[in-house]
Amino acid sequence: MIAHPRDLLKEYTRLESFRILIASIDGEDEISDQIRVEYALFVAGLHRSSRANLPVLRPQEGSAPFDNLTDYVPALLEVSRQSPFQKIRAMAINALPNLEAVGTAYGAPETLPDIAARAIYLAKLNEHALFTETLMELRKQAESFRTSYFMIIPPLTLTYLVDKQGPCIAIGPGGPDDGQRLPMTHQELFESLRVLAELPSDEQAQRFQAIIGSLRERKPY
Repeated sequence: MIAHPRDLLKEYTRLESFRILIASIDGEDEISDQIRVEYALFVAGLHRSSRANLPVLRPQEGSAPFDNLTDYVPALLEVSRQSPFQKIRAMAINALPNLEAVGTAYGAPETLPDIAARAIYLAKLNEHALFTETLMELRKQAESFRTSYFMIIPPLTLTYLVDKQGPCIAIGPGGPDDGQRLPMTHQELFESLRVLAELPSDEQAQRFQAIIGSLRERKPY
């Protein structure tokens, strides 16, 4: 059974709860691991719902991301290295802050065997040229294996992917354009990956929309 943050935070600190949840990620089921990752990000202050809900569950500790990067960056990098699920590997890196101030102190990009996760990490490091180079490699890989690679889910019922045509926006379920894919540029994906995961949903949505503009102006493929 997956421990809920509400129950963990009654007994443990946020950092202790984060470590318990990270340790519970077992690689047996993608959906279960996704829940565990999201719970871990929530208690670490790295989820868009943290700011609104953590002060209620753990008011004495606040809601901000942990002050010490060492408390969570190495753990999330290790989740990305070890998980058998591509989406989980990408989710773990997406939650990292922008790291240009500390560089590769917590691990070089080449220590991430998953190329999509490596591209996300390069964006976090603000390595634009290497990001573009890696994205081109990812595109070729997507064409060779006839697949697409998950990059991020912004709070817009959209998913950002990389497929054989490059970065794209996949329209989420429930709308009239459900199933469409819209092209996006390397620069748009780079900037999107640098939007902080812990921002509230409305602020994240504003940031993403400022980057990608009007979807109606893009022709699906």
